[in-house]
Amino acid sequence: MRIETPPQARELHQPEQSATGRTVFAFDRDDTVDVNPPPCDDREAVPLTWVAHLAHRTDHIVYATGNQLLKREATIPGTTEILAAHPAYEWPDSESSDQLYLSRQEQVRMLGELYDSAHQRIVVDDVDLSELDDWTHYYSWDFVPEARKGNIVSDLPPTEPRDELDKFLNPQVPGEYW
Repeated sequence: MRIETPPQARELHQPEQSATGRTVFAFDRDDTVDVNPPPCDDREAVPLTWVAHLAHRTDHIVYATGNQLLKREATIPGTTEILAAHPAYEWPDSESSDQLYLSRQEQVRMLGELYDSAHQRIVVDDVDLSELDDWTHYYSWDFVPEARKGNIVSDLPPTEPRDELDKFLNPQVPGEYW
């Protein structure tokens, strides 16, 4: 089943715009973001509010790769938009999940092709994607401490209690950020 992309997320999908000087982020959801954190207590998850903040409050480019529920939760574009921007890709059928036909590596590689002029490309995933050319891979438990130190980007919000970040919630869709 294909997860529909929220309208505001579709507006963020602009591969025709230059990515020069910008960072492209590809986030997995499961065992990576705090809505479905890693199973080990010593492995920190990326706060969903960070994903939403990067997408909606900065000039960074942010996509959901992996579990597409993250598109709704963070109101960001995902695999459907990546594939739609590649005219040579042949859709299996309208009800299929894009992920059944493309590996995670292929999804991320195709995203990189859309934004080939980006300053940097970062993929955060519990699957090792370090072999991808021109991408820096982080596990969430490595990404979070480095991000807190400002070693990845300098415009992340501080980690705050969730109720403090309610201003990011989409008032029209409970549980979604924008």
